[in-house]
Amino acid sequence: MKLLLRSLLALLGVLALVVVAAGCDTVRPFAVEVDGDEISQSSVDRELRALSDNEALAQGSGVSRSDDTLDSRVTAFWLTWLVEQQVINREVRERGIDVSGADRKSGVADLEAQLGADVYDAFPKWLRDRLAGRFARRQALLRDLGGDP
Repeated sequence: MKLLLRSLLALLGVLALVVVAAGCDTVRPFAVEVDGDEISQSSVDRELRALSDNEALAQGSGVSRSDDTLDSRVTAFWLTWLVEQQVINREVRERGIDVSGADRKSGVADLEAQLGADVYDAFPKWLRDRLAGRFARRQALLRDLGGDP
């Protein structure tokens, strides 16, 4: 179990380094690219700032913050989540899956279950909307694959 955890942390560390290196490239102003789909550095920075500013997240999860900087594990987790979401977005788009109202409702319920309703509600509206859209697409893909959301 410890070996698996260490391997996962090492993988997340490498991913974080790749993302940081991509962010340093002055020619391409994006933080993450997955199969040609890009997420801008400014978008990632904005989301990470919202995470850092979320007092309910800091209190409830033990998220470590210092000098307005998130713990590297939180940043690596968030970036991994963004990469995973890019893959989900591509699949939803390529399969022509329509996101239903039930998918949206289930996505928000899943978000609240994973983060806690108090943490989710403490995010700014723009991030709550963005996260709700992401999780709705996740639920739609699960539905399409025949999985149990």
